[in-house]
Amino acid sequence: MTTDSNGRRVFRDIRREGNVWGVNVWWGSGCVTTVRRYCYATRAAARKADIGDEIGKNGRVRVR
Repeated sequence: MTTDSNGRRVFRDIRREGNVWGVNVWWGSGCVTTVRRYCYATRAAARKADIGDEIGKNGRVRVR
């Protein structure tokens, strides 16, 4: 189980957001310190999401 610094569980939460796919990405393992929501052009790209992805890299299209 992955949790943030406040002890709350962190989920990928991949879902359709208009014409893009949104997903939660984070930094850290065990105790997550940074959580962000990124948007990707396809669901497949969202499943492979990484906090290091920049806009235009690996299908990432924008920040939510």
